[in-house]
Amino acid sequence: MHHNTRCQAAFSPGTGTGPVWKTQKKKKYSKESRGKNMRKPDLVDAIADRADLTKDKATDALNILLDEITKALERKESVNLIGFGSFESRERGARMGKNPQTGEPIQIKASTTVGFKPGKALKEAVND
Repeated sequence: MHHNTRCQAAFSPGTGTGPVWKTQKKKKYSKESRGKNMRKPDLVDAIADRADLTKDKATDALNILLDEITKALERKESVNLIGFGSFESRERGARMGKNPQTGEPIQIKASTTVGFKPGKALKEAVND
Protein backbone atom coordinates (compact mmCIF):
# COMPACT_ATOMS: atom_id res chain seq x y z
CA MET A 1 0.00 0.00 0.00
CA HIS A 2 1.28 3.48 -0.81
CA HIS A 3 2.35 5.50 2.23
CA ASN A 4 -0.02 8.36 1.43
CA THR A 5 -3.14 6.24 1.68
CA ARG A 6 -5.00 4.51 4.47
CA CYS A 7 -7.83 2.03 4.55
CA GLN A 8 -10.97 2.68 6.50
CA ALA A 9 -13.92 0.40 7.13
CA ALA A 10 -17.21 1.90 6.13
CA PHE A 11 -20.53 0.17 6.69
CA SER A 12 -23.09 0.35 3.95
CA PRO A 13 -26.49 0.66 5.62
CA GLY A 14 -29.07 -1.88 4.59
CA THR A 15 -26.71 -4.08 2.56
CA GLY A 16 -25.90 -6.52 5.35
CA THR A 17 -22.56 -7.21 3.70
CA GLY A 18 -20.39 -5.93 6.54
CA PRO A 19 -17.53 -3.52 6.16
CA VAL A 20 -16.58 -2.11 2.80
CA TRP A 21 -12.95 -1.07 2.66
CA LYS A 22 -12.27 2.20 0.99
CA THR A 23 -8.97 3.92 0.47
CA GLN A 24 -8.55 7.56 1.44
CA LYS A 25 -5.71 9.87 0.61
CA LYS A 26 -3.92 11.37 3.60
CA LYS A 27 -4.22 15.11 3.78
CA LYS A 28 -1.13 16.90 2.56
CA TYR A 29 -0.48 20.42 3.64
CA SER A 30 0.10 22.95 0.92
CA LYS A 31 3.01 25.35 1.03
CA GLU A 32 0.52 28.11 1.76
CA SER A 33 -0.82 26.41 4.89
CA ARG A 34 2.69 25.48 6.03
CA GLY A 35 3.64 29.13 5.71
CA LYS A 36 1.08 29.99 8.40
CA ASN A 37 2.81 27.85 11.03
CA MET A 38 5.83 29.28 12.82
CA ARG A 39 8.41 26.61 13.48
CA LYS A 40 11.63 26.58 15.47
CA PRO A 41 13.85 27.77 12.56
CA ASP A 42 11.48 30.71 12.06
CA LEU A 43 11.80 31.63 15.74
CA VAL A 44 15.59 31.37 15.49
CA ASP A 45 15.58 33.71 12.49
CA ALA A 46 13.36 36.24 14.31
CA ILE A 47 15.52 36.13 17.45
CA ALA A 48 18.72 36.50 15.42
CA ASP A 49 17.29 39.45 13.50
CA ARG A 50 15.69 41.32 16.42
CA ALA A 51 18.49 40.73 18.94
CA ASP A 52 21.29 41.23 16.38
CA LEU A 53 22.69 37.74 17.06
CA THR A 54 24.16 35.09 14.83
CA LYS A 55 21.84 32.21 14.03
CA ASP A 56 24.03 29.93 16.17
CA LYS A 57 23.69 32.24 19.18
CA ALA A 58 19.95 32.62 18.59
CA THR A 59 19.59 28.82 18.38
CA ASP A 60 21.52 28.47 21.64
CA ALA A 61 19.30 31.08 23.33
CA LEU A 62 16.08 29.40 22.20
CA ASN A 63 17.34 25.94 23.19
CA ILE A 64 18.35 27.22 26.63
CA LEU A 65 14.92 28.82 27.13
CA LEU A 66 13.08 25.64 26.13
CA ASP A 67 15.42 23.50 28.24
CA GLU A 68 14.88 25.66 31.34
CA ILE A 69 11.09 25.58 30.91
CA THR A 70 11.26 21.79 30.56
CA LYS A 71 13.48 21.39 33.64
CA ALA A 72 11.17 23.58 35.74
CA LEU A 73 8.15 21.52 34.68
CA GLU A 74 10.03 18.30 35.49
CA ARG A 75 10.54 19.71 39.02
CA LYS A 76 6.77 20.37 39.19
CA GLU A 77 7.37 24.14 39.16
CA SER A 78 5.22 26.48 37.13
CA VAL A 79 6.78 28.91 34.66
CA ASN A 80 5.14 32.35 34.64
CA LEU A 81 5.96 34.75 31.83
CA ILE A 82 4.00 37.91 32.67
CA GLY A 83 1.85 38.98 29.74
CA PHE A 84 2.60 35.83 27.73
CA GLY A 85 1.28 33.04 29.92
CA SER A 86 1.99 30.27 32.39
CA PHE A 87 3.12 26.68 31.92
CA GLU A 88 2.39 24.15 34.63
CA SER A 89 2.47 20.41 35.22
CA ARG A 90 -0.98 18.95 35.67
CA GLU A 91 -1.80 15.57 37.12
CA ARG A 92 -4.47 13.47 35.44
CA GLY A 93 -5.93 10.82 37.67
CA ALA A 94 -6.52 7.23 36.70
CA ARG A 95 -9.89 6.77 35.08
CA MET A 96 -12.02 4.36 33.15
CA GLY A 97 -12.26 4.69 29.39
CA LYS A 98 -13.48 2.67 26.43
CA ASN A 99 -11.54 0.84 23.79
CA PRO A 100 -12.74 2.67 20.65
CA GLN A 101 -12.58 -0.51 18.53
CA THR A 102 -14.42 -2.88 20.85
CA GLY A 103 -16.25 -0.60 23.26
CA GLU A 104 -14.81 -2.58 26.18
CA PRO A 105 -14.09 -0.61 29.35
CA ILE A 106 -10.37 -0.12 29.99
CA GLN A 107 -8.38 1.38 32.85
CA ILE A 108 -6.40 4.48 31.86
CA LYS A 109 -3.46 5.02 34.18
CA ALA A 110 -2.67 8.32 35.89
CA SER A 111 -0.35 10.63 34.00
CA THR A 112 1.27 14.04 34.11
CA THR A 113 0.67 16.53 31.32
CA VAL A 114 1.60 20.16 30.65
CA GLY A 115 -0.95 22.93 30.74
CA PHE A 116 -0.63 26.43 29.32
CA LYS A 117 -2.74 29.37 30.38
CA PRO A 118 -2.36 32.44 28.15
CA GLY A 119 -1.70 35.79 29.79
CA LYS A 120 -3.81 38.91 29.37
CA ALA A 121 -1.51 40.58 26.81
CA LEU A 122 -1.37 37.43 24.66
CA LYS A 123 -5.16 37.07 24.74
CA GLU A 124 -5.58 40.70 23.73
CA ALA A 125 -3.00 40.41 20.92
CA VAL A 126 -4.72 37.33 19.48
CA ASN A 127 -8.18 38.91 19.71
CA ASP A 128 -7.26 42.18 17.99
